Amino acid sequence: MERLDDLMYKFKTHSETHPNIATLWINYMKIKKENLELLLEQGNKIIDTINENQDIPLETLPFLIMLKNGMANEMANGMANEMANGMANEMANEMANEMANGNNT
Repeated sequence: MERLDDLMYKFKTHSETHPNIATLWINYMKIKKENLELLLEQGNKIIDTINENQDIPLETLPFLIMLKNGMANEMANGMANEMANGMANEMANEMANEMANGNNT
């Protein structure tokens, strides 16, 4: 994940000149990184317990995938709303601070 961290750092260096783009990408990469870390944890749990359980029947897999995708879509919609609200609040606070300090740019 070093490459991801490096890219996030590069966007942070542009946060003063391009705050909207930098914030969007930094937040997006944080979400992706968290998802990847969760995936790695889940995979390791399966590997740790794989010998204790029977294999899943092939005809059950499509159902499990559909169930997972439905839950993932609900979570993604919630995360997108959270991210948009957070960015809107951050931008509004920055604008209010600039206006209070007399920096109308």
